[in-house]
Amino acid sequence: MKALLYKDAMVLWKQMKLMLLLILIFAVIPSEFQNTFAVLYAALLPYSALAYDERSTWNRLAAMMPYSTADLVISKYILG
Repeated sequence: MKALLYKDAMVLWKQMKLMLLLILIFAVIPSEFQNTFAVLYAALLPYSALAYDERSTWNRLAAMMPYSTADLVISKYILG
């Protein structure tokens, strides 16, 4: 499970660096729009991880590894 979460973090790291900074800035500034944007963008990060996995055909590779389908799904929920 840790390895799956690590994989997702490494896949999203380039995108997350800039967006985490923006999320923190928007969360500090007292504005309803910016707070909403920060929450919505943070909710989209797991969706981005799924899109990257689909583009790189991760599902076929994961089927050959010793992970159950439940482990793959739970790792996405934890990432979310």
